[in-house]
Amino acid sequence: MRINPICLTVVLVGLSAPVSAASIYQIVVFGDSLSDNGNAAAGLAAIGQTLGNYAPNALTDGSHTSPATTGPYGLWIDQFATLLGKSDPQPFVVFTPVGNSGGTLSANPGGTNFAVASGLAGSNPNFSPTNYLNPSNPQVPGTTNQVQLYLSFNGQHASSENLYVFWAGANNVYQSLGSVSSFVKYLATAINAADAIAANIGTLARAG
Repeated sequence: MRINPICLTVVLVGLSAPVSAASIYQIVVFGDSLSDNGNAAAGLAAIGQTLGNYAPNALTDGSHTSPATTGPYGLWIDQFATLLGKSDPQPFVVFTPVGNSGGTLSANPGGTNFAVASGLAGSNPNFSPTNYLNPSNPQVPGTTNQVQLYLSFNGQHASSENLYVFWAGANNVYQSLGSVSSFVKYLATAINAADAIAANIGTLARAG
């Protein structure tokens, strides 16, 4: 997994203070491929595709990739949850195979990982919170959409006992590379991405 340091935003948000591992009930994750441990894989599987030369559920190396890794396995969020002694955040989408290829998608009410590979910081206006399980019109939710999905799963309430994690922003900059011609505009893209995450944090705070 390659990480470009140009624009990398990592925010760990504990809405109850002080925060310790013992006081955390669940880890809730928002972001892109660096935190997605199954959502994109499920969406691709529904149309008979895979992530390619990566671990089965995430865009990272595994025991069967080329080259293979001997560990530690999983994305940073999987390893982080283990270090805290907490359950690994599960994807919010579940894939059920049907026949030899493809299958159906369903929501996982107990899922707390809402990160999706190639997701942006902010909102995807084409993403539909009521039609996201339809593989015929795949749209990647931005962090704003992901927060909305999390709240819809939890009665519009964000528990103060959870640890909320954001890792996003790089894709916003990557997307602008072909259209931004000056450093000032390039920097503005990064600032807008950070502002979007700040707004997402504010939404969670107001929800509990």
